[in-house]
Amino acid sequence: MADSVSPLRLARPYLITAAVFLGLGVAGFLLGQALQINYLSTLLALGGAGLVLVGTLFLLSGTVVLLIATLRSRSG
Repeated sequence: MADSVSPLRLARPYLITAAVFLGLGVAGFLLGQALQINYLSTLLALGGAGLVLVGTLFLLSGTVVLLIATLRSRSG
């Protein structure tokens, strides 16, 4: 009798990676927004803009990994 593997078990590494990417994305995005709101210096505002950009990239990559996890769990 063949052992069947749960689709969620196949997608678990992808889901963990997506959770990390999405968490980093949200943290970077929120920290960047906070630095942009606090107009102490131009350098902080530029750093905030950079963090928003990096946070957005992490959010996008987390979304892509979630899509891969969904496809992987359906095909398994």
